[in-house]
Amino acid sequence: FHRPPRPDSTWAEWHYFNVAISPQEWWYITYLVGGEVGQTGESSRRWGGQLLLTHRRPDGRYERFSIQYPSTAIVFDTARADLKLGPNRVRQQGGVYQLEARTGGRAGLRFDLRLTPTPNRYFPPVELLDDEFVSGYVVPGLSASAAGTICVAGHCVRVNGASAYHDHNWGVWRDVTWEWGAAQGSSLAILYGGVYGPERTGLIGPASVRSPFFLALVDSLGVRQVLRFSSIQYTGSRATAGGQAFRAPERFELLATREMDSLRVQVRVDDALSTEMKASGFRRGFLQMRGRFTIDGKVLGEAVADSGTGFFETYVDSR
Repeated sequence: FHRPPRPDSTWAEWHYFNVAISPQEWWYITYLVGGEVGQTGESSRRWGGQLLLTHRRPDGRYERFSIQYPSTAIVFDTARADLKLGPNRVRQQGGVYQLEARTGGRAGLRFDLRLTPTPNRYFPPVELLDDEFVSGYVVPGLSASAAGTICVAGHCVRVNGASAYHDHNWGVWRDVTWEWGAAQGSSLAILYGGVYGPERTGLIGPASVRSPFFLALVDSLGVRQVLRFSSIQYTGSRATAGGQAFRAPERFELLATREMDSLRVQVRVDDALSTEMKASGFRRGFLQMRGRFTIDGKVLGEAVADSGTGFFETYVDSR
């Protein structure tokens, strides 16, 4: 974890995990700290943490769990991945992440999971800087497996070999949005992303950066190639869980290139959850989507083709 360069109320840093128990059931899991992180004394009141959990049930309905913690209940480490939010914690040892969570109430949740990244399926840390803007990102587990126990309202399920993912984000998030996707095929994995700054003019960075987004192609040996693309083409419209104010696309595609390399990604959206975000003067929704993808093209002189499933995120304004 990081200490912000200066106190900033819009600073946030988090561990994010998703775990797909089956094709119809999955979890979004976030351990987050935010605000003027690291301040002590009276200033310690201006930062804290939150555990955010979303469960997509086999019947298609969503359950959300959220609990907040003051700074006095938080322990983070600037030399390790470990984080503690009250009784909830992430610990990493020997490359394996141990996730623990406890929430109260009648619909209380308890889980203990071990998440093991697949060897070489990772994306190294990058940090973008522009004046006071900081955006950092690393993916220790682009492909991973999860095992353990998840209990909801006293009903417990054993998880073994579930498909999983883990990333870690940090930075200043005032009016920031993004495009993001991570997917796993039979032999290849893909990761794409890009950040919009407050003016939504593209990735924050030097003016010479013409293409705002990246696409990483990853195989059993690691990152095979990183390509660039300038836009994502969204088509169609479908309802989302979470309300009628925001709709998701039915399909989308992107074309990424680098010198002689070219890779096309096409996605069909099977499920979407919308969450309304705070915005000035208009309504903005955050979409978390599950879908099936295909890729085809040529990379480093070799033909590339694969298909599989993944998770994808974007932002939309209300219609």
